[in-house]
Amino acid sequence: MKVGIDISILARGGGVANYIAQLLTGLKHSCKNEQYYLFFNAFPKSSPPQLDPFFSVTSFHIPQSVLKYISLYLRYPSIEQLMGPVDVFHSPAHSPVYAYCPPAKNWVVTVHDLFTFKLNYGKDRQKLERKVLKIMDQKASRVIAVSQSTCNDLIELVPGLESRTVIIHEGVDHRFFQAVFSSQLKTKYRLTSPYILYVGAADPHKNLLRLLNVFQRLAATFPHTLVLAGRLTDKYRPVQKRVKELNLSSRVIFTDAISEEDLPGIYKGADLFILPSLYEGFGLVLLEAMACGTPVAASNISSIPEVLGAAGDLFDPFSEDNMYDVCQMVLSDSELRRRMQIIGIEWARRFSWQKMAEETRKIYKEVSGV
Repeated sequence: MKVGIDISILARGGGVANYIAQLLTGLKHSCKNEQYYLFFNAFPKSSPPQLDPFFSVTSFHIPQSVLKYISLYLRYPSIEQLMGPVDVFHSPAHSPVYAYCPPAKNWVVTVHDLFTFKLNYGKDRQKLERKVLKIMDQKASRVIAVSQSTCNDLIELVPGLESRTVIIHEGVDHRFFQAVFSSQLKTKYRLTSPYILYVGAADPHKNLLRLLNVFQRLAATFPHTLVLAGRLTDKYRPVQKRVKELNLSSRVIFTDAISEEDLPGIYKGADLFILPSLYEGFGLVLLEAMACGTPVAASNISSIPEVLGAAGDLFDPFSEDNMYDVCQMVLSDSELRRRMQIIGIEWARRFSWQKMAEETRKIYKEVSGV
């Protein structure tokens, strides 16, 4: 069986890139007699990803603006023209331009989230994504949703995909279960203990402005700092501005991007991990925090309760009072935090990247008939 996989997002980093990297690792370990062909556009601003020689690679050089135009409006070139025939082609994210001209047969697509629609983000962006969803409805052999919540969102938008959609959860890397918080990490990222941790971007739906309002109240009672661990793009500017307005500059730490090697230790050192998002397609950071033995408080909407299970505490992300009450309760009760640590580690063990890859491989076999 020949399987083609679009890895165009891999070099950009982020959650989907991590998903692709973990999928490739798992497929290599579970491979029997499959052949995997990786496919990406080597556009100038992105360095080529480092790839295992186990995989065959096809790359090409088309400016992104040109590729997007001809794919969207001319439906050209087809996947087969770019990489040759395969039995199955997998798009590990539903948004890249290659979805506009999918393979002639056996197309598998992963949908990570549908926040563009759930949060009403940008009419132009919604219009383009609707085109992709329409093509998926017409041609996708199978759709993988990373959570039941994402599956429900997808079927609400495209009811015709219900019988072809399966749920395959993401996993958590084993290194998070071995996390150690060292004095070197504390110095490197200018951390002051104790601290509350958030990991991620600062898009509006991450709800960080409400989190800051809540932290201002917590800071009056607790000695904690708030550590915001995410790449400092322009989206963080409103957050930085709000920190100054609330006179919290001495109590809020912006780490900028944290290396993959350091991230488990940063989780491990926190008294509480918080995710106040208004929407998450999965919420991998929840698993990472739990695997590190860090208590978690998070929003009670979208996929978050599904991923968190009974291992953490939930709050209404639109209610600052409720968010404050939950955080205050966890920070005040060391015995509660200890129980959350134990339960969280055991719950996180249920989510495996290797299991995700093996279940995905089964999908390839099913749709190809091999």
